[in-house]
Amino acid sequence: MTDRYADWDASYVLGALSPAERREYERHLEACPRCAEAVAEVAGLPSLLARVPIEEVPGESAESPQSDLVAGALAKHRIRRRRRRWTAVAIGSLTAAAAAIVLVVVVGVSGPAPSATAVTVELASTTQEALTADVRMQPRAWGTELSTRCRYTGGVQPTDPPAGGDPSSYSAETRYGLWVTDRAGVSSLVSTWRAEPGSDVDAAGATDVRLGDIRHLEIRSVDSGDVLLQSDVTAVGS
Repeated sequence: MTDRYADWDASYVLGALSPAERREYERHLEACPRCAEAVAEVAGLPSLLARVPIEEVPGESAESPQSDLVAGALAKHRIRRRRRRWTAVAIGSLTAAAAAIVLVVVVGVSGPAPSATAVTVELASTTQEALTADVRMQPRAWGTELSTRCRYTGGVQPTDPPAGGDPSSYSAETRYGLWVTDRAGVSSLVSTWRAEPGSDVDAAGATDVRLGDIRHLEIRSVDSGDVLLQSDVTAVGS
């Protein structure tokens, strides 16, 4: 891991990198196991942030509860990463000293590397909402990277809030989330985003679930929990 990429893991998972930075970081991940491990460790951040009710988020203030939540999670993650790095250095030094005394030849058989072939799945709508999406799943050494293209082709919603609604809380945007279900039937949230009528959104996500273990994909409304789009996934590389 180099200093340049040391803090890119969370930005990558949360979709905060520019397209050029994202491509650069993905090339780096192929050759850097430490950064790949770091991405896997923060893959659950979107799920953590989704637990913050939208009405409790006061805006973009750096002192908001959501900002504190993210900062705390990242701080703990980086402390754990430094401790592991120091431990690895110590173990490496002891191993080198032992090797100078006794030469041990170990012949091992490694398992096959994850397939580099990406799989794209188009999700089917479960409602009348004008929402379409496809998910590109790229196997990585640490799990699976997921890129969601979500298109909201519905008409423009009225600018006035619904009758009796609070004008200050009204927004045409909707929060969506991508859930992944593994072969054991366990579902996890891997990415979230906002969309409004006429928008076209690319959302990045990551999970430590291997591509061959992913069995089902769903896009839900984060606020209501309703399933809007879904698709089964044919076993890949199992």
